[in-house]
Amino acid sequence: MRPRVKEWGHPAPPSPQWVGEGGWRGGREAPKMPPGQAGFTLMEVLVALVVMAVLVVALLELFGGGLRLARASGDHLEATLLATSKLSELTLEPLEEGVTEGTEGEYAWSRRVTADPTLLPQEIDAATPSAVRLARVTVEVRWGRNRHVELVTLRSLGAEK
Repeated sequence: MRPRVKEWGHPAPPSPQWVGEGGWRGGREAPKMPPGQAGFTLMEVLVALVVMAVLVVALLELFGGGLRLARASGDHLEATLLATSKLSELTLEPLEEGVTEGTEGEYAWSRRVTADPTLLPQEIDAATPSAVRLARVTVEVRWGRNRHVELVTLRSLGAEK
C-alpha cells in the first residue's frame, strides 16, 4: 500500500482513527475543534432538558387520560350489562308493582315496576275495560361518585283486580 501524497509531493500524515479504549490510532492526538465550537453550552443543555421534561409530562398526562377514559368506559359497559340482565330476569308472568334492590360488586341496582295509567291502550269499546295494563320498568345502576345508568322499558302488568 502506497502512502497518501499531498499535492506538493510530501506524504500526508496518517488520519487518526478511534480504536476504543486504546485511544487514537495513527500516532496523533484527537483532532481539535475550533474554540467557538467546542460543544454545547450549559444554557443549551438546560434548555434542552426543560423541553424534554415538558414533552415527557405532556405524554404522561396523555397516557393517563387515556387510561382513565378506558376505565370509565369499562365501568359504564359493566353497569349497562348489569341493568340489561336485571331487565331480562323479568319473566313472562304478570308483574307486580314494587321496588327490588341489590348490589353486585361495586354496583348498586334498583328495579322499579310502576303501573302507568297514561300508557293504557285505546279501548275499542268504552263499556269494556281493557284487560291489559302497562307498567314502566326502570332499572337503575349506581357506582362510584354520581355515576349511574338507567334503562327503562314497558311490560304487561296483567289484568286489573
